[in-house]
Amino acid sequence: MPIPTLVAALLLGLALTACGKKEEAAAPAAAPAQPAPVSKPGGAAPSQAAAAGESKYRTVCAVCHGQNAEGMGNYPRLAGLTRDEIRNKLLDYRAGKQMGPLTAIMAASARDLTDADIEALAAYLGK
Repeated sequence: MPIPTLVAALLLGLALTACGKKEEAAAPAAAPAQPAPVSKPGGAAPSQAAAAGESKYRTVCAVCHGQNAEGMGNYPRLAGLTRDEIRNKLLDYRAGKQMGPLTAIMAASARDLTDADIEALAAYLGK
């Protein structure tokens, strides 16, 4: 059998074999795992401001400071700070005040925070 005829016969055979098989339904993709909401790092029930702060924390801060504000690597623990400490630090970072070796990172993160964001983060994180 010449090679072009052999190739055509193989392709036809594969096509006919595939025709008889049912496509298996793909399992629905699992939703990405979301961390369980934490009332507050200290365990108290969240206020409306604290709930907004938790949302902002999870999207902006948790990647560096940890899911429960426990701190990670060079990034400090935030759990246990007071509302005033959180608020004042964020206001200082937003203003560009030199606060330590990570100021450039924090200033960039805090630059777009509104006063309401800062209050919400302080309500969520502060004790």
